[in-house]
Amino acid sequence: RKQLREKKQLLERRRLRKGSLQQRRQHVKERRNNILISSALPASLSGGVCLLKKTLIYLFLTMAFFDVFNKSSGVAVPKEAERIVQEVNSLEERFEKYTDGELKGQTKLLKEKLAKGSSLNDLAPEAFAATRESAKRTLGQRHFDVQIIGGFVLHEGNISEMRTGEGKTLVATLPAYLNALRGNGVHIITVNDYLAKRDAVWMGQVYYALGLSVGCVVHDASYIYDPSYKGETKERDEERDELGSFKVEESYLRPASRKEAYAAD
Repeated sequence: RKQLREKKQLLERRRLRKGSLQQRRQHVKERRNNILISSALPASLSGGVCLLKKTLIYLFLTMAFFDVFNKSSGVAVPKEAERIVQEVNSLEERFEKYTDGELKGQTKLLKEKLAKGSSLNDLAPEAFAATRESAKRTLGQRHFDVQIIGGFVLHEGNISEMRTGEGKTLVATLPAYLNALRGNGVHIITVNDYLAKRDAVWMGQVYYALGLSVGCVVHDASYIYDPSYKGETKERDEERDELGSFKVEESYLRPASRKEAYAAD
């Protein structure tokens, strides 16, 4: 009986893998309801309280993921994102004509609009256009339309899944700059100290050109992105732009207190 039960469960799992996302969600709901019902049973019958709690946590997290996944892959988000892309593209020629000082001044103008009642969504096209132009001037990289969509999806609080090499690091500059306009500070969290320092130096120049300060907090140190630290040279800047995806140019990171680093934009 046990072998038959296991075989049946295996076949069911295979069927579910081939099924639609809606079928998987329904299956998760049914399992969750079954476990909620079994929670009223004694621990000896329900398989143990600890196991039950772990299963419930897993199921709730799974449901949350499916909800976010559906929300980000629904019709509403892409339509809104497409509108943002069109507006950003229409602004590109105007932003290209700005001097470096005028481009940096856009941050002040956007903050003033925010203070007068505009929402971040209202400011997204101009903020994204400014970020794209800054990246073109400092990195020699231009955000593609799909990267604009990815940035807006992140700003909306959804998941933006991208493969290696599709430009996740560059995409993150869009929602980071937009949300930094509030003045509350934005944290970009990565998986280790090396990447934290690499991205602070590599992408820091995008924010710096827009008038924002950049801090970097790692396990045993903290820094402020500062192009004047140890003296910026044309050769080092060109090397950073060319090798920035895998090499940290630490001469741009000025040691600072954690408080100072956390106070950065």
